[in-house]
Amino acid sequence: MFRLAAPVLIGLLSVTAAQAAIDGERAFGHVLMLAGEIGPRKTGTEADRRAVDYVRREMEAAGLSVRLQEVSVIQEHDGERAVGSWNVIGAIEGSSPDTFVVAAHHDSRGVLVQGANDDASGEAVLLEVARAVAARPRRASYLFVSFCAEEEGLLGSKAFVAGTDLSHVRAMIALEILGRGGILVGPVPEPPPFWAQKALLRAAREGGVRGVTPAPLWTLVPRFQDLPYSSDHETFLRQGIPAFLLMGTFPAWTYHTSEDSVSHVRPEALARAATVLDRLLRDLEDAPPVFGADRHYLPLSLAGQGILVPTPVLRGIALAAILGVFLVVVTRLRRIVSARGIGETFRVVIVTGAATTLGLSGLFASEALMERLHGVRFPWAAHQRLHVVQAIVLTLATAWLGLKLFRRIKPTIDPAPYLAAALLAPIGGVVICISLGWPELAALAAIPVLAFLLSRLTGSLARKLALGLVGLVPFLLLLSLDDYRAAVELGGFPLPAPVLFLSLFVVTFPFVLFLAHVASFQNCLHSPVWWRLSGPRVGAGLVVSWLGLAIAGVVLPAYNAAHRPIVQVRQRVDLVEGRARLTLHSAERITGVRLGGVGGRLIVAPGGTETIDLPFPADRLAFEAALQPAPGGGPGEVLCATQLKAPRPADRTSYLFTSRSGFRIPGHDDTLRHHYTFTEVSQRLDPQRIFRLVLPPGGDLELALRADFDTDLLGVEPQGSTPVFAHQGTITDFRSLAPRAAR
Repeated sequence: MFRLAAPVLIGLLSVTAAQAAIDGERAFGHVLMLAGEIGPRKTGTEADRRAVDYVRREMEAAGLSVRLQEVSVIQEHDGERAVGSWNVIGAIEGSSPDTFVVAAHHDSRGVLVQGANDDASGEAVLLEVARAVAARPRRASYLFVSFCAEEEGLLGSKAFVAGTDLSHVRAMIALEILGRGGILVGPVPEPPPFWAQKALLRAAREGGVRGVTPAPLWTLVPRFQDLPYSSDHETFLRQGIPAFLLMGTFPAWTYHTSEDSVSHVRPEALARAATVLDRLLRDLEDAPPVFGADRHYLPLSLAGQGILVPTPVLRGIALAAILGVFLVVVTRLRRIVSARGIGETFRVVIVTGAATTLGLSGLFASEALMERLHGVRFPWAAHQRLHVVQAIVLTLATAWLGLKLFRRIKPTIDPAPYLAAALLAPIGGVVICISLGWPELAALAAIPVLAFLLSRLTGSLARKLALGLVGLVPFLLLLSLDDYRAAVELGGFPLPAPVLFLSLFVVTFPFVLFLAHVASFQNCLHSPVWWRLSGPRVGAGLVVSWLGLAIAGVVLPAYNAAHRPIVQVRQRVDLVEGRARLTLHSAERITGVRLGGVGGRLIVAPGGTETIDLPFPADRLAFEAALQPAPGGGPGEVLCATQLKAPRPADRTSYLFTSRSGFRIPGHDDTLRHHYTFTEVSQRLDPQRIFRLVLPPGGDLELALRADFDTDLLGVEPQGSTPVFAHQGTITDFRSLAPRAAR
């Protein structure tokens, strides 16, 4: 009997294993359907409803118990939002009530954005992992949720949190833009938590997944600068539930534009994200993490592997540096405080600082020259590595000049003042950062100090040099040109050149001083190496190499089809003033763009911004609002009827009622309100609304309208071969409404 049953059991297990296996191509099929076949999925549209049906069917096919949560109206402080969509909730029961929530969102930014990466890729990973979880034994229970209206202000997740018992939820993971690039813990709305970073890195190691990184800059920058982005996990954080965003790096210039298409999604990236997420969920089941509050840990990436240094270790590094410098000062106090010692150190700082400034100038001169030759601000956009190599070569050439300068006016051949100056700046940074409560920055400043101090323990110049340069390692692990480009494109602004230069100078200067310290020892001072490095052959070779790279950099275009500049097209119509205005804005200067709907006008904006007053389209735009007594209503009850006429369907329409005397809204509560906002996020052509209000005798009432459009509102029709045009249109109006009874 067993012999007969065994093949059947083995076959069933094989089928189950095959179904549970992560399949990147199958995940990519979900992206093709959602972003390619269904297309843009603006909240409240027919495409949004088709996406809901598709996700529901796929969850059911994977074996989940599925229900739809209608999200009609979301109550907010002093207002409400009309949504008209659904959350899709797929449940998988486990042997324990402990529940983990995994979520993505099925809506896209507007009617022109396919939303392949944001967030069809997240939906694809969610469906693939849900299939895998449903097919394996499990202890925990799961909710796989596809939220609606994330792009409208996290409305779907707000409705879910408000209407769901979350007492058994142990953690929540949101999925966004996972179709390309590396995988990391998102830095919004707060810096990535330690437990999430640790869980993700562990899952990557166990699953053998490459491309998972703690992204140091994405962790450090949010601690000092708020980033204007978020995702559905924020609503869970507000409820005190541990949550984080699992996201990918991606071509930032495609974000929320028509370029967010299927062509920018990779099946292997989806498979990688699904594999690491499945492994992460297994780990959370087996050993729930300790949700600590280590807010100052330092993440590093070494040879593709993530390292998380906790705060106690960082403080220990900083205190060790302070103690080491203190001991040196105590043992050398007489010489350090002498007039000669202070004078030599002062001269060393001036001369070496000038040489360092000259050396670093090549890095900025290279980009400045390319900017002038290309006529763009970011000439390295499409060929980043080429321009980086070019800048490094020119920096080496200017460093050669700095070395020549230093050799001619070297203030002293005594190694001690150079080491004292090298320790001075970083140890000051350590003390300042510790006092301000920034142990991560204190530790970064302390590493060079410890490296320089350790170099004193050996007499070998080679070992001395190697030990000192170890202090550079943390800074090299933090630097990422891809992260800088993402900051420029997502943040909308680059760091000013003086800030960048000062930052590089602060990091580089102590190491230049240390090199001068090593070079001042007698057996190095007379070494032919320094003479050769400062010889004309080295300088000429560097200049020739740079010229060859510069010619290649000039010939290749700064932007191409694989990386295009974004032009923000903002149209604003003020019905009160009877004025229409168009503003074009780009990080680059705008040239070669014609406005087909404005007589083919050619735009040339060297500063990257151009503002044009348009003819006011009185024949195509109008807003009407009037009060009348409510039939059968009580005392003071009135109806406010509104209608907006516009040439395009409005993507979001907001009505803000204000009153000094106050008003009430029947059917809500008896609260006397002074402000009330009703926003409809579904797309509507010529929207009409009737509001029922209760006003006191002689009360006042004012109404402000704001209608937003994600398309070309007035038909200006911008045309250009290279830019990606991102539209934003706004119609505003203001009315003072007087009740009939007060007239």
